[in-house]
Amino acid sequence: MPGRADEHGWRRMHMITPALKSWKIIVAFVLFMTQTRFDDFVSHRFDPGYVDQPRFPGQFFEAFLIQIAVFAGMLALGTVWAVLSWRMTKYRLQGDTVQMQSGVLFRQQRRARLDRLQAVDINQPLLARVFGLSEVKIEVAGGTGADIELSYLANADAQQVRRTLLARAAGLSYDEDQGAPEAPQHLVYRLETDRLVKSVLLGTGPVSIVIAAALLALALLVMDMPAGVPIVLPMLLGAIGATWAGFAGRYGFEVAASQDGVRLGYGLLDRRKQTVPPGRVQALQIHQPVLWRWPGWWQIRINVAGYGLLKPNEGGNILAPVVTQDEASQIVALIVADLGTPNPMEVFSAGLVGTGHDGGYTPAPARSRWLDLISWRRNGFCLTDTVLLARAGRLTRRLILVPHAKVQSLGLSQGPLQRLLRLASVAVHSTPGPANPRVEHLSVADAAWLMSTEEVRSRQARAVAGPVRWMTDSQ
Repeated sequence: MPGRADEHGWRRMHMITPALKSWKIIVAFVLFMTQTRFDDFVSHRFDPGYVDQPRFPGQFFEAFLIQIAVFAGMLALGTVWAVLSWRMTKYRLQGDTVQMQSGVLFRQQRRARLDRLQAVDINQPLLARVFGLSEVKIEVAGGTGADIELSYLANADAQQVRRTLLARAAGLSYDEDQGAPEAPQHLVYRLETDRLVKSVLLGTGPVSIVIAAALLALALLVMDMPAGVPIVLPMLLGAIGATWAGFAGRYGFEVAASQDGVRLGYGLLDRRKQTVPPGRVQALQIHQPVLWRWPGWWQIRINVAGYGLLKPNEGGNILAPVVTQDEASQIVALIVADLGTPNPMEVFSAGLVGTGHDGGYTPAPARSRWLDLISWRRNGFCLTDTVLLARAGRLTRRLILVPHAKVQSLGLSQGPLQRLLRLASVAVHSTPGPANPRVEHLSVADAAWLMSTEEVRSRQARAVAGPVRWMTDSQ
């Protein structure tokens, strides 16, 4: 592990970490002042009965000095707290666990077992990139709150921590004095900027911007309702911000295959690098929004035990943001190398665009159209030797793949209308994430067969899977 350690092996973060964490106080103060001045401006401009306070320059200067004094006090307290927090925050790698101590008033100690490691991310916020620092985020099984964040480390130290953790989790032997080696990588996919721009324009963000701008113009010019500006303007700014976040967060997206896992890199201002170890992905979802039908684009999202339910723009659950069908098949093969069928491309293609019995799928019966008039021809599943494929969606097409070894449990549900039509739905329970494996409105016989067969196959797959130490066999 990089950096100097004490006699017990504990290491501290980089010494300028307190300064990087204190900037949030400055931003919060500036935003507060901006919002206050903006509210005063709107009220003064559009409300004839509004009396601005303070009314005299002297009063304004006095109020300004008070605000500056409050800000200086907050900044001083925040800086002292950040320094104390930095001194109290330490980490070490002991055996097969990563340990971190933190807390000023209340001490906390977290432990992350490497055999439960799901992913190791390196985040580089814009300000940290300026100083050559990174944050290492260690994701372990256990959901939100179980991860460990090491912020901030020098870029070289962060890379060495990532390599060490992945090597130990994978069962790779290496020279402790020289550190874990960097595994070579092979670039599989890179998102071109023009495709990213087009995909954003075909999303919901621009539509929201147009609607919010139209409402703002309607309130100001047509209906003469200036009081609605403080309501509509934040909607417009929020839509613009969400659209920008979708572009900046996926800018330069790359997928590479390496010995230590699938490597992802993305971000315009805040750069993020993820390494998802093989075998840690619980489920994959390939979906196609209706406006992407014309260019033939898809998006691949994954369920990883450590990530849980992230915000759409956080990117952690995205395996590939905008891909063609051929690119999707290549990227999915990094996670599921064997679809367990003699005709994998036919099965995969039928899952994306097929209907009925295409590709050997078991579809929902025709009577299910009374419950799902639009998508009933798409609803269905395919059970291979290695994975369960669940297909759904007519306007927004979806295909979900769940390896048998990752199935946690199964559930069968039947509502009153389904009982009347002799139908049932089967849910495959996975870790929290964007993929929600479920096959809707099957015949009762097909649903029962799926339940019994998948139960046997998942039990057999887990029995032979064993611990995930993927580098051991490649040495």
